[in-house]
Amino acid sequence: MRLNSIFDFLPAGGSLADSKDRLISERIKQELNTHVARYGEVLDVKLNTRERSVQLSIKLKGEPDPTTVNIGKYELIKDDTKLWLTFDSQSIQASREWLTLLLQDQAGRHRLPVPQKYAWAVEFLG
Repeated sequence: MRLNSIFDFLPAGGSLADSKDRLISERIKQELNTHVARYGEVLDVKLNTRERSVQLSIKLKGEPDPTTVNIGKYELIKDDTKLWLTFDSQSIQASREWLTLLLQDQAGRHRLPVPQKYAWAVEFLG
């Protein structure tokens, strides 16, 4: 059972779900920054586990303004013992047209492994 399912039965469930999403967003931001440091810095992450969407604000090196990337739909897929994160590539939009096209072309071809140490929490919280 996912945590959002439990929140649906509580009077303040929406607020609890939003708080949970903010906490998870901060952790995602920290993790992403370790991977994208060569290219820039993730300034903000807004995760919405109910809608299964993510919005990123990224300051790319050489770009004067932050770039926004919206992922309109993600899925968690479990096979055997691994958990994978996949995106509906056509739901990706960026504030730079070239980046939207690149992400739509490339994101649908890959699934990202959720690190084993986070898999149980992602399944429960997400």
